[in-house]
Amino acid sequence: MEVTDADRLFARGAPVTLRGQPYRVILDFEALELIEKEFASLDVFVDKLRSEGWKGERLKTIRIGMTAGLLHTKPASQTFEDFTAEVRKLLEPRELASYLEALTLAIAEAFPVPTNGAAPKVQGSLSNSPGNGSTGSQFISDGATKSSNE
Repeated sequence: MEVTDADRLFARGAPVTLRGQPYRVILDFEALELIEKEFASLDVFVDKLRSEGWKGERLKTIRIGMTAGLLHTKPASQTFEDFTAEVRKLLEPRELASYLEALTLAIAEAFPVPTNGAAPKVQGSLSNSPGNGSTGSQFISDGATKSSNE
C-alpha cells in the first residue's frame, strides 16, 4: 500500500491493510507506554525493528508494535488479552514488510525529527537551572519558598 502526501496530511497514523481491511497504525502515548513496558525502552524496540534478518524475536517485535499501534481501535469492553489475540489473527507473514513500513511511518509521526538536528530541550533543563523541578523557586528550611528573582 503506497502512502501518498494526502494520507500524511489528512490522516493521523500509518495506513496498513490487514486481511483486506484498512487500518491505521497510531503510536499515541498509550501505545508507546505499552512498547516501552514490553521492551524496557523505545530504543530497544526501534533497534529490533531495524535489525536485518529474522533474529532476535523479530516476529514478536512486529506483533507487539502492531498491537500497540492498533490499540486505539480496541473497544473498552474487550480485554487486552482478547484484543492481542485478535490482532495476532489479523497478521500474515507475507505482509511483514508492510507492517514494518507502517510501524516506521508511525514512529516518524510520533517523534518528528528536530529541525536543528539536536534533541529538543525542555524548559528548565538548562545547565544553569536551579533543579528540583526548575521552577525558579527554592525551598527554605521553614517551608517557605524564595523566588530566584528575589
